[in-house]
Order: sequence, then structure tokens, then C-alpha cells
Amino acid sequence: EASEAAGTKITPGTAFASSPAVISGPADQLKKLGGDEASWSKILSAKPALTVADVSRDRASALAVTAASQALGTDNQKAREAFGQLALTARDSIPSNAPYVTSEAALAARNAKSSTKLAEIGLEGGSPLVKVSAAKMIADDPQTDAAYEELMTRFTSAEGQKAFAAAGYRTADGSK
Repeated sequence: EASEAAGTKITPGTAFASSPAVISGPADQLKKLGGDEASWSKILSAKPALTVADVSRDRASALAVTAASQALGTDNQKAREAFGQLALTARDSIPSNAPYVTSEAALAARNAKSSTKLAEIGLEGGSPLVKVSAAKMIADDPQTDAAYEELMTRFTSAEGQKAFAAAGYRTADGSK
């Protein structure tokens, strides 16, 4: 969908990298949720409770809330209550002792800067991908078009993909 500002249209560009949404937290907390993947029923009944960032500003959290809604459905009271609990945990500040939703790349960046490393597990049935793309400005300006194409060429080149991989991102289709 295009957005218009001052006579210029801006559209989402093609994704060139991605990062799956994961549950992150202290390893001892995550072991209680399962092995490599956790089910939503375990995630939502964990103590301390799972937290998510403000879904209006954090794509990994927004994707996780959507995945929870789809996995739990809305046809029973227990599922609606669990989903409501997840939506109500959204906050600006995530407690360090509780499992929380983040992207794999954000966790890698956080762990690179911190002496206290957090673990991660995926979501049962597959983790949704946070796609990375550059917005494309549609203007009657050949220089703008050329600059965008040059940027995309660099992002999608072998060197660009290597840089994204080094920063913890996957390819656009989710493969490593």
C-alpha cells in the first residue's frame, strides 16, 4: 500500500533480510518452556509471565501476538483469556528475569554488548519472520530511482548479505 507525502508515493520495498521472532530470556526460564520450540499454552502459562514490547513499535512482538491469536483461536474462553493476557503484557521496558519476544537479530545484538547472555527458543509450528526492507519512494525523479536501485544492489549483493548475516540476520526467505 502506498503512502503519499508532498506529492511523492512511498511503497514497501522488496525484503532483503529477515529475522525470526523468538522467545528470549534466562536459560533456566526457557528450559521450563521446552526444548528448541515452545507451545503457546506453555508460553502463556509460564511464571514469570511472557512479556512483549509495545506492538505498535516492535514488529517481532506484533508478529508474536498475531501468531498466538492464530494458534489459540478465539472459539473458546480459555484461548481468549490467554490472548488477552499476552496483549496486556505489552510494555516499553522488558524485565530482565522474564521471557520476552524479540527478533533473533535483536537478541544477537543485545548479547554481543552484554556480559549476561540470554538464551532463545523458537515458537511451536515455526516462528514468524520479521522482514527487513527499504521503503521505495516513487517520484518522477531519475536520481531518486537510481539511488534506490544502487542501495538495493548493495543490500542484495554477496557483500551486503554477508554483512547482514554477521549482524545476525537471515536471508529474506528465512534461511541462514
